[in-house]
Amino acid sequence: VMDAHSLSTTLWAYGRARTAPSSSCLRALLNRFDRVAQNVTAQALSNILWALARLAVCPAAHPTRADSNENSSESVDFSSEESHDLEKDEEKERKEHEQHG
Repeated sequence: VMDAHSLSTTLWAYGRARTAPSSSCLRALLNRFDRVAQNVTAQALSNILWALARLAVCPAAHPTRADSNENSSESVDFSSEESHDLEKDEEKERKEHEQHG
């Protein structure tokens, strides 16, 4: 059974590799988060949020069991163009950081 730390490490690894899990795998991971959220540490939550941002994943676009009764028409998803813009922004920040030490 995956605890909060294992979940955050798994999502962090996907983010680090810049490889999104399959939709069904992501849904399973988010379902697991629903179950362990009350036990998550600040560091684990930070890792999870970082990974989702890095992968340009919006949890609202991947309904979990807890969301199954809610209207999913308001779900937000990121297009590949927005993901590309995110990568350009990261590259720009990296170059600025290198120039300023």
